[in-house]
Amino acid sequence: METFLKTDAAWCVILEDDVEVRPECAEVLRNLAEKDDWDLVKLFNFHAGLPVRKRALEADHHLVVHLTRTTSSAAYVVNRRAADTLLQSMRPITEQVDHALDRPWDTGLRVRGIRPMPVVLAPVAHTSSTIGYQDKGKARRPLGKSLKLFLSRAKKEISRFGYGLWDVVR
Repeated sequence: METFLKTDAAWCVILEDDVEVRPECAEVLRNLAEKDDWDLVKLFNFHAGLPVRKRALEADHHLVVHLTRTTSSAAYVVNRRAADTLLQSMRPITEQVDHALDRPWDTGLRVRGIRPMPVVLAPVAHTSSTIGYQDKGKARRPLGKSLKLFLSRAKKEISRFGYGLWDVVR
């Protein structure tokens, strides 16, 4: 995002190295750029996110607002406002990037998605992750920590849903 902000470009696409860009993506991006109704658009994400359509991008693709959580930072588009806002709000780093991108109620950004997604994970992504996940079945959290985590996630989901509803009607 710092490199992007050193350019004169209005927006940029950020892709991880384990994605495949579908043929329709170029047309979707051309249509996306026609209106100033977004700041960050996820081209790929996990979880359905309860999408609500904002506008058609072409016959089969729509710009959507997600009312529930989506995760992944594998492929997204940011405009200059989003890049600047995210660089400020993400420092110091306290959470995964994909979670930091998905806090529109906190950043004021117009976060969108596209359905169906014009970017998919490459087959190699399913077999070569460099993230070391812990076995969740081995250690149990103390009840106090579990309750604190639950309440924190509930607060985020309520904020996300409320902001999303407001975003749909604005």
